[in-house]
This record gives sequence, structure tokens and C-alpha cells, in this order.
Amino acid sequence: MKFFRALESAELDRSARTATQTRRWQPEQDRDVVEDSLGFLLRRVAGNSVETLDEVIVELKILRKTLQSEGARVEREVVEYATLTQAALQSTRIIAESLAHWRQAPEAAPRISA
Repeated sequence: MKFFRALESAELDRSARTATQTRRWQPEQDRDVVEDSLGFLLRRVAGNSVETLDEVIVELKILRKTLQSEGARVEREVVEYATLTQAALQSTRIIAESLAHWRQAPEAAPRISA
């Protein structure tokens, strides 16, 4: 039985030394932990930035379509306004010419008697 106790004692001593050694400050391990943490943080920030940029791009595409459709609508209305303006101008000319004929020949104008 003493053999097992000695073996168990040696194993316990080895385990205690290993545990103590891993608890000591080891700059290589700390550097690895910092690098891993920093890498994770950078990936997370970059991921958030990329997602935000993707959302902004989608919103800008929607706004672009809206502006294009509004531009087309305004263009149609301007053409319609120009057409109406031309029609109103022609009507005004016809009326002005008719009135000019009546002013030039007042005797020729029919008289309305009451």
C-alpha cells in the first residue's frame, strides 16, 4: 500500500506544480489572449460597419428609385404645362385678332338695337 501512496503523492505533487506554473504570468499567453480578443473585437466592429453600410446602400437605392420616378413625374407635368401654355397662347392670339378686326371696322360690326 505504501507504493500506491507514494505514487499518488508524486502525482499530486506533479499536478500542483503544473497548476502553479499555469497560474504564473506568462507574457506569451497574455499576448495570444490579447491578440485573440483584439481580433474578435475588430471583426465585430468591421462586421457592424459592413452591415450598416449595406443598410445605407439599400436605403440609397430606394431613394434613387423614388427620385427617378419623381423626376419622371415632374418632367411629364412640365410637358403638360408647356402644352397647356401653348394652347392658351394660341387661344389668346385668336381672340386678340378677332377683337382687332372689330376695332378696325366699327361700321361693319352688326348693330344690336333694343
